[in-house]
Amino acid sequence: MRTNVARPIPFAAKPLIFSVMANAADDKMRVINMLMLEGKCASVEPITSASAPARLDVSGGMASHTGGVVAQCTMGMRAIVAAARREDGQLWICTCRAHEEQRAHKMFEMRTILHSHVQKYLFINQATSSTWFNLAISAVRHIGRWMESTTTPLPHHGISIGIYSDVALRGSIAGSNAVATAIVQCLCDHYKISVSPIEKASMVAGMLVDIGIKQAHTVDALTALCAPAGTGAYLLRYRCQPHQLLGPIPIAGDVQLLAIELASADTAAVVIAQQMMTAGQMGMRVIQTVYRDLGLEPDASGYLGNISPGLYKRYFRALLARRMRGRDFVRTYGELQGAAIDLDHVYHVRAAADHLIGEGEYAENFLQTMEQLAPNSDEPLIGPARILSKQRAGRLLLASQHSYRLRLGLSSAHADWIIARLTDAATGCGAYGARVTELGDGSLVVALAPNSSEATDQLLGVISEYGREFGASPHIYRTGGMRSGGALLN
Repeated sequence: MRTNVARPIPFAAKPLIFSVMANAADDKMRVINMLMLEGKCASVEPITSASAPARLDVSGGMASHTGGVVAQCTMGMRAIVAAARREDGQLWICTCRAHEEQRAHKMFEMRTILHSHVQKYLFINQATSSTWFNLAISAVRHIGRWMESTTTPLPHHGISIGIYSDVALRGSIAGSNAVATAIVQCLCDHYKISVSPIEKASMVAGMLVDIGIKQAHTVDALTALCAPAGTGAYLLRYRCQPHQLLGPIPIAGDVQLLAIELASADTAAVVIAQQMMTAGQMGMRVIQTVYRDLGLEPDASGYLGNISPGLYKRYFRALLARRMRGRDFVRTYGELQGAAIDLDHVYHVRAAADHLIGEGEYAENFLQTMEQLAPNSDEPLIGPARILSKQRAGRLLLASQHSYRLRLGLSSAHADWIIARLTDAATGCGAYGARVTELGDGSLVVALAPNSSEATDQLLGVISEYGREFGASPHIYRTGGMRSGGALLN
C-alpha cells in the first residue's frame, strides 16, 4: 500500500508540515521504469540504485570556508538515482521531478565525454533538467578521473542514468547536493569501486563547482552521505579544517527544527556572499602579516576560524580596514590563493571577519547547548534550566541572523518578517530562534521551535498571516525522520 507523498503544498490551500517521503520501493521502481523507457536500458538486471537526502545548514554557514564549526542536518526529501549498463558506448540520462509526468532525456557519447573539456558539454540553461544533466556528466568525468588514478580506466561500454528527486527547495543547493550525492553513490556501486566517504564528498563538491555553485563545500556532501538513519532528527557537527565530522547530536523530542521555504528571491545574494568570503580571506592575510611583523609565527593553516574571538576583538579587529579597494589590497598584500580579487570592488574587510569569526562561535555554542538538551546527555537538563537552554540555543540562531542582516546586508523583507513573527511571544508560535540559511532564487529560514501541537497550530496561524501579507504561502519541512538517513545507509 502506497504511503502518503510528502510534497510542498501551499499553506493557503492546505496547512501542513511535511516530514514524510513517498514509499521508497515505489520511487525506486519509478526510476527503473525510466531506464526501461524506449529500450534505453540494456536489460532489467543488473540495475544499481542509490538515494540521498536534502541537507540543511542549521548554524555556521559560511564558516565552513574559514575552518569554523558548522551544524547541519537532513530532511526526509530525497533524490533517487538508478544506473544500468549499455552496450552502445553511450551515456543516456533521463530526469524527472517529483509529481511531474514529463521526463527529459539526452544522449552523449561516453568516450567523448570522458576525454573532452567538461565545459563543452555543460548546459547554460539552469532549468532543473539541465542542472541534472550537468551533474551526471560531471559525475562520470570525476569517477573516470578517479579510476584512471588507480590505473583502471572507466569502461567505455556506456551507461544509462535515471534521476528522480522529491527535493524542491528553491534558492538552495540542497536539491543539487542531494542529486549529486546520489549520482556519485550510484556510480560507485555500479562500477564496484571502493571510494572513501571523503573522496565521494570531494567529488560532489567538485561537481557542484563545475555547474557554477561556488559556495559548495565537502561537508554538504558528507551530510547527505553520513547522516544517521532513524525516526528522530540529528545535528551533524563539523570542524571544517577541512572537513572533520565530529559526530551526530540527537535533537531532543521537545524541540523541532523546521525549514521554512519562502518565495522571495535575491539573486544578488550569491555574488555578495562570494565577495564577503574574499573579504574574509583578506582579513586573514592582514592578521598573518601582523604576526610576521611582530616576529611571530602565524597559523600555518590560514584558517580564520582558528583566531579566537577574544584575541580577535582585543588585538586584530581595529587593524582591519572597514573598506578596502581590491587594487589597494593587492598592492599591499599581494594576490590571494584560490580567490579572484576584483581590483575595482570595495571590500568590507572588518565586517566580513566579524561575521565569519562570529558564525563559528555561534555554531559552537549552539551545538554545545543542543548537546546538553539531547536525550543521551550525561546530565539531562530539567525544569527551568532546560527552558533557559532552549532559549539560549534560539538566541544564538538570532545572533547569527542579526550578523547576517546587519553586517552583510544579506536578508530579505520576507525572511525578516517571518523571523520576527515566529519569535514574537505575543503573535508567534514561541519559536526560540530562527535565521536565514539560504538566499538566491528563494529564501530558506531554519527555526528552532517547541515540539507541541499548540506551537504547531500557532505556527500555522503565522504562515496564514504571511500568505495574506505577501500573497504567497511558504512551505515548511521538518528535519529528520525515517527517510533522512545518508546515502551510505540507504
